[in-house]
Amino acid sequence: MKTVKVRLKPEKGSGYDVLVGAGLLEQLPKLLPAASKCAVISDSNVAELYGKRAAATLEKNGFDSTLLMFPAGEQNKTLQTAGMLAQQCLESGLDRRSLIVALGGGVTGDLAGFVAATYMRGIPFVQAPTTLLAMVDASIGGKTGVDLPNCKNCVGAFHQPLAVFSDVSALETLPDKELKNGLARSTQSCWTGNCSNSWKKAPRSSWTPGTRRWKSWCSATPRRRLRWFPRTRKRATTARC
Repeated sequence: MKTVKVRLKPEKGSGYDVLVGAGLLEQLPKLLPAASKCAVISDSNVAELYGKRAAATLEKNGFDSTLLMFPAGEQNKTLQTAGMLAQQCLESGLDRRSLIVALGGGVTGDLAGFVAATYMRGIPFVQAPTTLLAMVDASIGGKTGVDLPNCKNCVGAFHQPLAVFSDVSALETLPDKELKNGLARSTQSCWTGNCSNSWKKAPRSSWTPGTRRWKSWCSATPRRRLRWFPRTRKRATTARC
């Protein structure tokens, strides 16, 4: 198991850990903090694969847990679904000392995180991503939200998780298409998110099309472009928020 520390600005908190390894879902009872009640939120697909088992494992180890499901799909990441889950949280007896576990892909993380950010004006939650794209992107940074009919992620909040548990064993059931999406996002993050200090200090205006710096980049070979990112490979696992 490997631990990556996500550092936040002082006014936003002390940060949290991202744990990466195999079998983390089985170790949830040891990893989760104490809570009066625990709600595992998953979509209908992940609930059958991992949700029921995770809730049962928590129950066996002394957690008062419940499994809350919603229909799978981006089209269900709405205020109506969030309201339904919040109502289920209330009926299940969750209070301000309770904990939400967002178990699933990016849609689940956004939706469960939004419920955690708004239920009783905010309760703690943890991310347990099961897709590669969610592990490298959606679960990190505290981005939560739901969609409106004509706008994606228009309603939401920044609500940082207590921790992120990325169980790589869950990737065994991931379709090839979703795995490729995650790999593409990882590559994009390495190129655009982890740059050298010289890149960060360069004025934004100097990178607009037509400028000398822009022309140099466009005419450079791929090998030469790598020299502009001397620390990319070493910092590929560093998360930014």
